[in-house]
Amino acid sequence: MKMDPARIHRVLYAPGPTFQEFAQRPRYEALVPVLIVSLVSSVRAYVGMLGEGATGAGFAVIGLVFVFMYSVIGMVAPPLMNATLVHILRRRDATNISFSSLFTAFVLCSLPLYLGLLLSSFSDRLLFGLGSLFPFVGESHSLLVRLLATITPYLLWTIVLWWIAVTVLLNLRSYQRLLAVVAFVLLYAIGVQLLSHALVGFIHLA
Repeated sequence: MKMDPARIHRVLYAPGPTFQEFAQRPRYEALVPVLIVSLVSSVRAYVGMLGEGATGAGFAVIGLVFVFMYSVIGMVAPPLMNATLVHILRRRDATNISFSSLFTAFVLCSLPLYLGLLLSSFSDRLLFGLGSLFPFVGESHSLLVRLLATITPYLLWTIVLWWIAVTVLLNLRSYQRLLAVVAFVLLYAIGVQLLSHALVGFIHLA
């Protein structure tokens, strides 16, 4: 299967034609950014943990592997859930697109989020989100307020790509597309909170 790495950046400025290519077969080059960003962000995060004395030397390899797997799971889980949800919602007369094609398309939809994650590994301020601009928002005891803290320009860009992908790839009614995208946002926001708690728990354990 021939890969075309240009699809990775083409989705940012020509999403419609790019997503049409996923209707034919899965495009696994979409997973390349997941591996690159996971490796860079996990190394940066773990170096920071070591610098703060969060772990001992004996935890070095285990900790690095954990952070890498945490990053991969955090990046792959939302596209997987999105593909599952859309697979259930689509009508019987929809285009016969495979689940793996849906999954890889939604992975590529998340490219802006991956860019945000990569930048945030260097500085949280580069997220330009409510949580980074107003730290008290992310530290609130209210779940709704904490969910608002996950809103960033990268998420808004991803939402636009979600809408385009669902419109191009699937024969869904307007209300179904809207429900799907709203569900994507909620799943993403809740997933961020759950994974954040998991990482904090690991740091405390280490």
